[in-house]
Amino acid sequence: YRHFYWTTPDATVANAPVSALIASPEHKINTLYLQDRWSVNDKLVVNAGVRWDRQRIIDASGVTQIDMKKDYAPRLGFVYDPSGAHQMKIFGSYGRFYEEIPMDLVIRSFSYERQPRIINYSPTSTTPDPNAESDFATPSAILGGFTEPADPNIKNQYVNEYILGGEREIATNLSVGVKGIYRSYGRVVEDFLCMDDGTYCIGNPGEGIMKQIFTLDYSTTYPAPKAKRTFKGVQLDAQRRFANNFQWMASYLWSKLDGNYDGEYAPFTNVGADPNISAAYDYYDFFTNGKDLSVITNHGPLSNDRRHQLKFSGVYFTPFKLSVGWSSYWRSGTPLTRYGYSDAYGRYEFFLTPRGAEGRTPSNYDADVHLGYPIAVRGSAKVNILLDVFNVLNAQRPVLLDERWGFQESDNASPTPVNPGYKQPVLRTPPTSARLGVRVSF
Repeated sequence: YRHFYWTTPDATVANAPVSALIASPEHKINTLYLQDRWSVNDKLVVNAGVRWDRQRIIDASGVTQIDMKKDYAPRLGFVYDPSGAHQMKIFGSYGRFYEEIPMDLVIRSFSYERQPRIINYSPTSTTPDPNAESDFATPSAILGGFTEPADPNIKNQYVNEYILGGEREIATNLSVGVKGIYRSYGRVVEDFLCMDDGTYCIGNPGEGIMKQIFTLDYSTTYPAPKAKRTFKGVQLDAQRRFANNFQWMASYLWSKLDGNYDGEYAPFTNVGADPNISAAYDYYDFFTNGKDLSVITNHGPLSNDRRHQLKFSGVYFTPFKLSVGWSSYWRSGTPLTRYGYSDAYGRYEFFLTPRGAEGRTPSNYDADVHLGYPIAVRGSAKVNILLDVFNVLNAQRPVLLDERWGFQESDNASPTPVNPGYKQPVLRTPPTSARLGVRVSF
């Protein structure tokens, strides 16, 4: 067994008690925003703005480790009415959005976190076993106990977004529209093994101190791949504005999410959410199948890529005061990848096939229903009886399949899956449930 947990600052390998992490790092953010709206004429309106952020991360000893003070985020948008009759509009926007670094990085990287790695044959004991260490070829150790060095020229993570679309009223209270969406990372913040003694550093992949990253055996370095996460989408919309006691909205989205970096949370390979300090860039091997480092397999449709999505929602107020609401969706499945186990990390970090090469999960769908009935009490006071029925179709469709090929690194080379649960459902849409509520308004 390999045991990981937090311990006290003075712990030794032979005596590493379980302890809560007590930390006092700081994250200070200053923000300014300037915006202006310009009505060029009776057909064209332009909105422009810029946001400035400064983020400072101060470690547990009071030393400023990261100071990002050049985060200028421009925003530009327009709305154009070709006829001036308010029945049609063409719109577009551009924006840059910087990340507000989550406290997870602040606490884990700058609070002298100490984490024992204890190897033994017991599922509960935290005492090292020399025989297990020898058999597993891994010594017990206490990791951490220091802050992670950061690139002195580190720059903040950001996303660029472009939207262009149009909308037209085709009948009284009924409009249709189309818009294109492009969204892409310009830069990310991540950690990596920057020294062969196991020291982590924080930087920007492909830049500064993070231009090169080690292999698992520290024998060589490779250029760190630039983080890529690109969303392209085209959305069709139809909307009936509220009139005659009902309204509805419908949309269809075709999209493609492609790249080599899932973002702040990476399913399966990452176990937990460690935004900006995931294992993605720890070693170059994690961009490959772990054996052939000449071929990058960590590229293709990303984990949350769905090519088709349909949504419909509406509400109707009956003559006898009962309101009926409906919200439903259908969406195509997400890509499947063959993940390989890393003995060194004790989890799944290798891409045995290119992303998405193993097919996709099944499509899924469901719907929610809302009922509301107002009861007049006195004067303007009302009691609203509410009933929400979730997942009324009770589809319980698979949304996540097991993508683990085997259970140890030697399984990765097997021509057939060693894991008997491979491609079997591990998560489904929830069953039907209901919620009864009361709302009082006056």
